[in-house]
Amino acid sequence: MLFASHEARRQREAPPRLAAAVQVAGTFLDPGLLLELLDERRWRAARRGRSRPGAGTGWAAPLHADVRRVVRTPGLAVFAVGLLLVPYVAAVVVPPAALPAIAAVVACAVTGRAAAGLRTVARSAPLRRAMGGTDRVLLTVHLLAPLALAAVWTAAVLPAIAPVHPVAVALLPVGAVAVVLWRTTRPAPDYGAAVFETGFGAVPIDLIRGLVRGPDLLAVLVAVHLLLAA
Repeated sequence: MLFASHEARRQREAPPRLAAAVQVAGTFLDPGLLLELLDERRWRAARRGRSRPGAGTGWAAPLHADVRRVVRTPGLAVFAVGLLLVPYVAAVVVPPAALPAIAAVVACAVTGRAAAGLRTVARSAPLRRAMGGTDRVLLTVHLLAPLALAAVWTAAVLPAIAPVHPVAVALLPVGAVAVVLWRTTRPAPDYGAAVFETGFGAVPIDLIRGLVRGPDLLAVLVAVHLLLAA
């Protein structure tokens, strides 16, 4: 009875929380605030899970935990399969030279959905200190599971974009992981830094830098794919 009451209260509070997250994310130009809430809602919607002891020692333990997190991510399989259809549909309506670039954008979306562990570790310095080791090693460990998923997704999409340059094939999973890492490790914005005036008021430069960090590398990746296909 107590659980049902708590669940009903949580359901009533969900829409106001979502609206507040949208407002804050728009005000501070930080979509990560909204994405974190949406990620939390997906995990809560699963309403199931079993606690198991970790496996392995050293860096094998967080790697095992991250693999389990990716496997258990709610809706990830449906999301990845659904986006897998995009290059196959695009193959019917767009020039073949554009297909690798389209696949690169979609691969970044799939990889980003699987990078919850990377985001958690990258955004929490206390957690990294508690886990021990250097930041570079911790981030690398939490890149392996998303990279494996990106590689499997790339193998599944190859029939839609073939023939394709071998470098482009390697760039699909590696580039997707690089974009997600570049976006996830952006520094916290400094709201007291320099600003520039626009027609809508003053905008801190750091906010713009944080907003384009990720899309800028994705744009470079798309350009490279287009050049390889030319």
